[in-house]
Amino acid sequence: MYHDLGNLNFTFIASDSNYDVENNLKVIIDAIDKFGIKSFFNGRNDLLVDERKFSGNAFLSDKGKSCHHGTLLVDVNLDKLSRYLTVSPLKLKSKGIESVLSRVVNLKEICPQMTIESLKAALITSFNEFYNTEAITMTLNENEIDVAKYVEKYKSWEWNYSESPDFSLVLENKFDWGIFEINLELSDGKIANCRIFTDSIELEDFKVLEKSLVNVQFKRSDILCVIEKYIRGGKIKQGLCSFISDKIHI
Repeated sequence: MYHDLGNLNFTFIASDSNYDVENNLKVIIDAIDKFGIKSFFNGRNDLLVDERKFSGNAFLSDKGKSCHHGTLLVDVNLDKLSRYLTVSPLKLKSKGIESVLSRVVNLKEICPQMTIESLKAALITSFNEFYNTEAITMTLNENEIDVAKYVEKYKSWEWNYSESPDFSLVLENKFDWGIFEINLELSDGKIANCRIFTDSIELEDFKVLEKSLVNVQFKRSDILCVIEKYIRGGKIKQGLCSFISDKIHI
C-alpha cells in the first residue's frame, strides 16, 4: 500500500452486529458520484472507474468488532507509486497477504476540481445522507498524540520485517561477468532459505554464499558483510554489493 499527501484514507469501525461492508461501499461510491464520477466495487478489494483502480480496501474482524479500511487516490505521485509497488524485477510475494497490482488512476485526473478537502466534505455528506444522521467531526493535531513514538515504531526494522508475514523475494541482474539471480525465503526477519542461479565461472564462491546467507538477518549491512566475506573476485564482489545496496534499503 502506498501513501502520500495526495491520498485520503477512510476507516469504518463497528460492532459485528452493525457492520456492513456493502453499506460502507455505498457511502464511498455515493461520495465519489457527487463529483460526476461513476465507480464500482470489483468484488475483490478494489474500487474502480472504467477498470482503473483508485481505492484498495482491507478488512479485519476480531473480538466482535470489525474494521474496513481503504485508500482513495486523489492526487498521488504515480511515478513513486509505480516505483514502490512494482513487482518485477523486485518480485515480492507475501505468503500472508495476496495482492495484485491493477492499473490505477487519480480521481483528480477525472475531476480536476476535486481536492482532499472537498472529498472529505463529500464523504461526510454521503455518510449523513445514508444513515440519516449528523456526523460529529473530531480533529487531532500533533500536540494531542505522541507522533514521535509511532514514527519510531513503524519505521523500525523489527516492525517492517521481523514482525511481518513470511515472504519470498527474487532479485536478478545481468552483469559483465554473467547473469545473477538470487531467490530468498524470509521468516521472522531472517533469510530462511537461499538459492542462487548464475552462469558466472566462480560457481564455488556462489555455492558458499548461498549457504552462508541462511539465518542472516534481512538487512542490507548484514547481507553485504556476507558477500564481502565469501566472494573473492573484486569485480564480482563490487557489482554484487552495488546491486544489493540499490535493491535493499534497510
